[in-house]
Amino acid sequence: MKRTKKQFTVDRIVPESEGKLHIKVGIHLLLSLCLCLGSLSVLHAEGNEYPSISAMVYLLMIATLVCCVLSQRKREKQWMKAFYYGGPWLLVLILTGFHGYWTGAKSWINMILMYWNEVHDGGVALLSVSQENAAMQSFTLLMVIFCAQFCWWMVKDRKVICGIGYSMAWTMLALMTGMFQPYMGMLFLIGLAGLFLAIQGGYVTARNLFCFVVVSVIVVIGGLTLPQENLDSVTQARQQWKEQIRTWRYGEDSLPEGDLRQAASLQKNSNEMLQVQTGQQKMLYLRGFVGEVYQNGVWHELPSYTYGNENAGIMKWFLQQGFHPQMQVAEYYALCSEDNQPEENELSISVTDASRYYFYLPVSMEEVNGSNYKEKRSSRLFSTGWRGAGSYSGTELSGSRPAELTVAEDWVSDPTTEAQKQYCQTESVYRDFVYENYTQTDADTVKLMNEIFWDDYDPESDGIYSALSQVRTVLNNNVKYVEKPMAAPESYDPIRYFLTKSRQGNSMLYASAAVESLRVHGIPARYVEGYFVSEEQSAANGGKVSLTGKDAHAWVEVYFDGIGWLPVDVTPGYYFDSVSLQQMVSLPDTVQKNAALSNNGYDTNIVKNSGNQGSKAPEILKKVFNVAAICLGIVGLLVILLTAIFVVLEILRILAEYIWKQHESYFSDSERIGYKTKKIYHLLAIRGIDASLGWNMEDTDTAIADTFSETSPGEYKRVCVLLEKAAYGGMILKQFEERTVDTFLTKISEVDKKSNWRIRLRLRYDAVYCLRHYK
Repeated sequence: MKRTKKQFTVDRIVPESEGKLHIKVGIHLLLSLCLCLGSLSVLHAEGNEYPSISAMVYLLMIATLVCCVLSQRKREKQWMKAFYYGGPWLLVLILTGFHGYWTGAKSWINMILMYWNEVHDGGVALLSVSQENAAMQSFTLLMVIFCAQFCWWMVKDRKVICGIGYSMAWTMLALMTGMFQPYMGMLFLIGLAGLFLAIQGGYVTARNLFCFVVVSVIVVIGGLTLPQENLDSVTQARQQWKEQIRTWRYGEDSLPEGDLRQAASLQKNSNEMLQVQTGQQKMLYLRGFVGEVYQNGVWHELPSYTYGNENAGIMKWFLQQGFHPQMQVAEYYALCSEDNQPEENELSISVTDASRYYFYLPVSMEEVNGSNYKEKRSSRLFSTGWRGAGSYSGTELSGSRPAELTVAEDWVSDPTTEAQKQYCQTESVYRDFVYENYTQTDADTVKLMNEIFWDDYDPESDGIYSALSQVRTVLNNNVKYVEKPMAAPESYDPIRYFLTKSRQGNSMLYASAAVESLRVHGIPARYVEGYFVSEEQSAANGGKVSLTGKDAHAWVEVYFDGIGWLPVDVTPGYYFDSVSLQQMVSLPDTVQKNAALSNNGYDTNIVKNSGNQGSKAPEILKKVFNVAAICLGIVGLLVILLTAIFVVLEILRILAEYIWKQHESYFSDSERIGYKTKKIYHLLAIRGIDASLGWNMEDTDTAIADTFSETSPGEYKRVCVLLEKAAYGGMILKQFEERTVDTFLTKISEVDKKSNWRIRLRLRYDAVYCLRHYK
């Protein structure tokens, strides 16, 4: 029998360290441990609530990774390998009793949603599931096994793309839920660094090991020394960018927006803010910012999660019932008897220097025209336009009496028509929501307000009128009005400082103290900022009113059962005394109309304070600063956009290179040479060398030698002969001949730093192009 001579080929030189399996497995174990610990820090975020399973989680992770290591023994039988992988699953299934996994998964999702709602002030509804500790433990243990084995598989098979996606997924989840910590990023970076170094041949070398150790040390030092303030600064920077974008869209905020430490700035600006045309002579409270929750000296809107959970969909349900919290007062008056219905008042608003973020409207609006809007919860309207609301008009229904004299009609407690019954049923639901969320204060505030306002109060004739009179009396006796009050020290709450220390403040502090005192007394109230139109202003100039920053004001909105939110004032000079109020009760609620005007519009270039026209320098500087801020914002957005594009391109490049490696393993000899031929002429075309196989070989060889410093004259001709031999002769190139082609291809593929940026960019992402055209 004739023996055939075997031919041996050498693809690569294998370092001696590749034979040391324990070194390779040790590196795999370390990288898997880093990636797995990074994900477990998010997965097991509920560990503080369930400390009993914390040790079990980490023991199970280590045991699973040890089983993965044991499965790599060369002489291990196949059934033993299956046992090592399946053993941890079977153990957990037995310990957990084969149940509770789906319930635990939904509980874990609920935990993530709760973190999201807390961090982002969100109102995402939770899944309907009973909270069971055993179910959460069962799901957590199963996920530990999955993460450990998945990380081992990624490291062992050098799945770099999967590793990047895995790390990014857990990191994004941690960032979005506020659970991200520096050590988590440190673990992921170490794991990914090891993966990147491992793809260079797939074995351990002294150079790769040294690079990995250096990178790991740098990452660890950075993670341990990074102060929490740096992470806070990132959050602050993001908030500043949001504020810059908001300023560009709507203009600069003209109100302090509930920040009581900035109370002195309420009426600081004397520029014209709004132009108002009203058809009736009466007071108008044009609300802008609405504060519903008080925290650390600042009023905020109700958090979004208030409208989630058991209240999920409540606002949509109100609208389906024809009940609009923003228009509730007008809806109430529309259902009253004709004798008690106020006449409609035509109102138009033009925004000049105020923020276009708000609709500056009274609570009694019946209809809004001239701007597309939506209702945001129960506190305000918001514009759907990109630049906000610049001008709008509509009708409102309200009388001339102060709100505290308003008394609901009998039909509110005993409706007669179907429309009244429908209104009362829906209003009762909204009233429950109001009392649940607008009477809440902390224990310290309750004690303070009771001591100052309610200890000597006679509740015999209790009601909104008497309670409001008590608040006004106490404020008049204990504090003094000043336009620019002293800011409270950082260690003091502004309301407490106003009532007990400084004893002086403006409408912001008066209104805030009144809201808290009324809430403690069980009356729903909220804080409001906006602009005040007096009766004298509305009577002058035929109802044309130019409001400046000096007309900025803060007041209280109190919920009147059956009627809705109505404005009440406690600031001296903005309300009537008890005698005047008693006289108004006996007088008819009539409103005098303004004379009809042929043109109700306004010229937005008219400025109320003509005396300031001579000093334009500050305004010019302000505009310059605004333009600079906008330009910086645009530059920042461009940087973010370019960074995102770069990241996407890099991911596509890595994916393309990975896919090409997979394709090349399935190429036949002729397909492989054909692909290399196409790529050579494609790379030459990038450099501006027009060439094709067998055409103008001498000139092409000269051009290549001049363009590429690494190539020598005649090298292209030699490669061209070999490619023609394969393409036209149908011959298979020998290994040394194909290596000649590969060497030439490598030389023209290298990125020359002297080349212009377009060529360098095309060469870097050439794999993406080739994947699309030569697949």
